[in-house]
Amino acid sequence: MKKTHHSLFIIKYILQNNHYLCEISNFKEKAHRLFRERTIDLLNHHYDFYILTPKDGKALEEVMKGSVKWDLRDMVYRISQTGEQLLLAFEKPWDNSNCRDYTYYNIRIQEDKVMYTERIKPLFDEQHCELSKNPDDLFKFID
Repeated sequence: MKKTHHSLFIIKYILQNNHYLCEISNFKEKAHRLFRERTIDLLNHHYDFYILTPKDGKALEEVMKGSVKWDLRDMVYRISQTGEQLLLAFEKPWDNSNCRDYTYYNIRIQEDKVMYTERIKPLFDEQHCELSKNPDDLFKFID
């Protein structure tokens, strides 16, 4: 325990020392970029993403009334406060049969897709996409 505490003290001292400000800045930028890219890779690996836009020019608030909002809970995220689009994240089926909950999760994922296809898809135009590693873009479209 003391070695860990001592190591953290040394790291804290080095990071606070003014001689290393340029190196610290570079380290923080590199760490942030690496964390962002790996997180995006992980999310793109485990989820299929779609941009949803209400059909027939309807307002998003109008389409999201009633059970639609409940049906899409924990699967959609509003892209912006004022925008009329949603980002839908569909979990991909699990391919790890060693997990004891493997079958349960794949059944749940299939049920969500059936519900979406029957009840939600008729209300929205969808575009398949994935999260973008470019910090200036939230997503990029997939053909």
